[in-house]
Order: sequence, then C-alpha cells, then structure tokens
Amino acid sequence: AMRDGKPLGLRIYVVRPGSVFAALGLESGDIITAVGGEALISAEKVLELYTKLHDATAIHVELERGGQPLALDYAIK
Repeated sequence: AMRDGKPLGLRIYVVRPGSVFAALGLESGDIITAVGGEALISAEKVLELYTKLHDATAIHVELERGGQPLALDYAIK
C-alpha cells in the first residue's frame, strides 16, 4: 500500500471467514505497517522479516484499519 507516493505497508485483501487470517484477527483492507518493530516498506523487507521471524515465539504486528492504528500481539507455540 502507498500513501503520498511512499510505501505504507502490506495491504490485506479478501480475508475469508474461517481462514487463518481471520483467526489471527485480520480483516480485508487492513494494512500491515510493521512486524517486530520493523516497517514493511518493500517486498524484500517482507521476505527478510519472514526469515528472521521463522523461529520467533512471539510477534508484535502494527497495522492500520479504517485509517486508525492497531497493534496485535501473537504468541507462537
């Protein structure tokens, strides 16, 4: 997602009821702006974070929903 010509984050499209994304509390139109305190400003950054967080036991996600900031925390077992 872009705002004023600058990368804002990763926009989520079509979250289906009962899906993993729905179970995580994500909704269609959400924009994930940061994961683990690192901004999602490029596809390369998303892949880098995926690799770094592969063995994480907890993840903090910042997003924008309806123009408002929201934070979600997940414990991974």
